[in-house]
Amino acid sequence: MSEGFMWRTHPQALTAQRLIADGAIGQPSVIRTALRVAVGPGDIRRSPSLGGGALGDLGCYCVSAIRLFGGDPVRLTAGAVFEQVDTRLGGVLQCPDGVLDLPRADELDVVASEGALHIPEPWLCTAGEIELTRKGVVERIPADPDVRFALSMTPTASSSTPSSRS
Repeated sequence: MSEGFMWRTHPQALTAQRLIADGAIGQPSVIRTALRVAVGPGDIRRSPSLGGGALGDLGCYCVSAIRLFGGDPVRLTAGAVFEQVDTRLGGVLQCPDGVLDLPRADELDVVASEGALHIPEPWLCTAGEIELTRKGVVERIPADPDVRFALSMTPTASSSTPSSRS
């Protein structure tokens, strides 16, 4: 079985490769990918005889991206849920340069069947807002809408914007 991966030759991927090669973001240290779809019980992606499964059908695109931007992995850790095939799979691939000095990150994402929550700075609680994404629209919700706790950070006005986060 093979896949064409046309996305690798699209100007978007070529531009990203050029930016990385030119040092626009420094040395890559984490490449995070996701490709999720909901498939019902009768979907062909659940058929072992047709090569179905999360890794072979959709996850291969994520692995392709990691290999394109980070090189061939030297180590892999993964876990899967099996229902005739691997219906869900999560993994960590270590690239040849390993994990380098990571920039600070302080965020929490909860992805659900109808949308997602992005909580910036959940541990310090200073962002003042939570991002609620549904159907591609991001709504910024004040973290303390009743101002009960007199948060030091004033949240921006609630707004809706298109987003790629899901």
